[in-house]
Amino acid sequence: MLRYPANWEAGTGDIDFSFNLNGSDYTLTIPMMYDWYDTNTLDTLHQIINAHSTENRLYAASDSGQGILLLYRTSEWASDFNRLTGIALFEQLSDLWNNWPY
Repeated sequence: MLRYPANWEAGTGDIDFSFNLNGSDYTLTIPMMYDWYDTNTLDTLHQIINAHSTENRLYAASDSGQGILLLYRTSEWASDFNRLTGIALFEQLSDLWNNWPY
């Protein structure tokens, strides 16, 4: 669930992102600036998922623009996706930033 206590005209504020993972509720407050958001939130999301030791992992890929594609899938699925599409998926966001296409 998303809640937007942001001022879109001024380009300031926060976006609250709430979710449930394996019976635990979480809310991440994401600082935003116009159409950008604080990408450190993705690191926090990644840590939460890893702490639950689920079979799925959070993967990120560039959309070759200013966006990020997020996928919550198994490592086998991610390997098949990369092999079939040639699109690199990264578990570590620092690796994504280091391989950004621009």
